[in-house]
Amino acid sequence: VYHHNDLNRLHGDNERIRHSDMQRGLNFYFHLILNNQLENIPETKLNSEL
Repeated sequence: VYHHNDLNRLHGDNERIRHSDMQRGLNFYFHLILNNQLENIPETKLNSEL
């Protein structure tokens, strides 16, 4: 929920974001990159390193 004073901050200077929303976004991109990397690693290499 945004307050009237916060509307000018959207996508501008001093934009505010909840800590939990930032964590969710970072977690999404972390797993996106991790899963993409795992798909490109040969299975034999995965088995030998784990």
